Amino acid sequence: MDNPNESVADTVCAVISQVADKPCTLASSLVDDLGLDSLEMIEAVVELENKFTIDIPFEQARLSTVADVVRYIEDIRSKQPQP
Repeated sequence: MDNPNESVADTVCAVISQVADKPCTLASSLVDDLGLDSLEMIEAVVELENKFTIDIPFEQARLSTVADVVRYIEDIRSKQPQP
């Protein structure tokens, strides 16, 4: 993450908002509210992988809300070894 003071939720929302070109909240549905198609989902996943230095398996790209994505990333990060 570029800014250590920025929360996972803030970063996820910023990335997804940029890809969707719409504001988002944690309750936003990636498809129904934000209108992300499969290509935009992949774009968001790649950007999130880069921001958080993690791997998100393609099958996880089917998470349905912004909150689902935040929880998934927080779970992955909690399992990573700390420097």
